[in-house]
Amino acid sequence: MNNMAGNMPEVVDWFARARRLQKRQLHQLAQQGALAGQISALVHMLQCERGASNIWLCSGGRLYAAECRAGAALVDEQLTRFYAALEPARDAASSALCWRIACAVWYLT
Repeated sequence: MNNMAGNMPEVVDWFARARRLQKRQLHQLAQQGALAGQISALVHMLQCERGASNIWLCSGGRLYAAECRAGAALVDEQLTRFYAALEPARDAASSALCWRIACAVWYLT
């Protein structure tokens, strides 16, 4: 086998391309991780609100009225953050993730 020195620029191009792709994939993974964090926070706030609402309903409206109002405000805040996190994740999302996001947003409306 002859080692052809003339192929060196092509080799460097492949290494550079591999590095660029790796950086892009890591950036996409970070965006998906940030979106997962926002989803987790939203689900947590929804569960807290559900718990407070359940106590309020079971007490006939005598308990947890303030907690229900506070919970609703926190859910609204988390919804705003969730919707803001969707745009940066748009380019990094696979088709399967896009379907799941579409369903989640549909259920939230």
